[in-house]
Amino acid sequence: MGIYIQSIEQISIQEPLSEKWFLSPIPYQTDTYNGFIYPDFKPYFTPIAARRLDNLLKVSVVTAKKAIENAGAALENGAESLQGIILGTGLGSIEMTEKFLLSMIGNNEEFLQPTAFTNSTHNTLCTLIALTLQCQGYNTTYSHGGMSFDSALLDSLLQFRNNRLNNVLVCADDYITERFYTILNKTDMLESAVTGQTSLSMLLSDRKNDNSYCRLVDGEIIRCNSEESLAKVFDRLLERNNLSADRIDATVINASAPDNRQIMNLNSKCLGNRPMLWYKHIFGENPCSSAFGIYVAAVCLKNRFIPANLQYRNGSVRCTDVPKTIAVYNSYNKQHSIYLLQCLD
Repeated sequence: MGIYIQSIEQISIQEPLSEKWFLSPIPYQTDTYNGFIYPDFKPYFTPIAARRLDNLLKVSVVTAKKAIENAGAALENGAESLQGIILGTGLGSIEMTEKFLLSMIGNNEEFLQPTAFTNSTHNTLCTLIALTLQCQGYNTTYSHGGMSFDSALLDSLLQFRNNRLNNVLVCADDYITERFYTILNKTDMLESAVTGQTSLSMLLSDRKNDNSYCRLVDGEIIRCNSEESLAKVFDRLLERNNLSADRIDATVINASAPDNRQIMNLNSKCLGNRPMLWYKHIFGENPCSSAFGIYVAAVCLKNRFIPANLQYRNGSVRCTDVPKTIAVYNSYNKQHSIYLLQCLD
């Protein structure tokens, strides 16, 4: 059974609901706070609804609705036939959490408004999308730090393999507020990375049509401490799909800087030493930024082209061929994820 990426929509620090970043990305510095570039919310929310929702809730609904609208023949009856929504978020609506806690401090824990508290839970994002799209099917939220989106995507693969779903909307929604950015800077946790915001919605379906981006072949998440264990997982993933390492045209890595020796070493020893692509210099760093790794790979496969701005400059090998198969690698603490994507014939 094939699993196909039918549509993807993003709102980030690049131009929203657009793929202009592919050839002409907006450049960013590593020492500044970077926020969402917002679309016009008026077509999506009434003024009353817009006032009650924080920015992450609004962008999550917009990307989800646009992904469904652009799905074409993948959904016979539009949102009515959507069978599930699986969402990954590391921090949830942290802006609402901050508002509620600051209100508690400012009002001596009296006269508190419940809206900020209600909207601060992590599963509010997925719930609001489901209510907006009238989806009463499988609805799940994963909050596993930097592996949140990867976990959501793996769940979607399992749902397809077990014949539980024929289509599903997989989402990633995360952002870093200015207060949280200040804390991260003081603790040196950003490590000179570009900070970014993430709202990405991707429709998967077992139907292929002319608008499909690519095929999602397989994926795996492992918790391990050794390079040998990671190499075995990668080899097993290739063997399971009748692939050899030399058939991987490029590997999308989760590097935040152009001189990450650790990831370069992992690529050479564990991931087949293929040409490397990166994306965090364009979309920035946050717990769910790994979603853009899948996005970048899918757009490259759809366009049969890899622009120079995505090629990892310190990589020893450059990808010059038309890409047919791309691996996407992410790591968080001792957890590693690898996904395989292929272009359509």
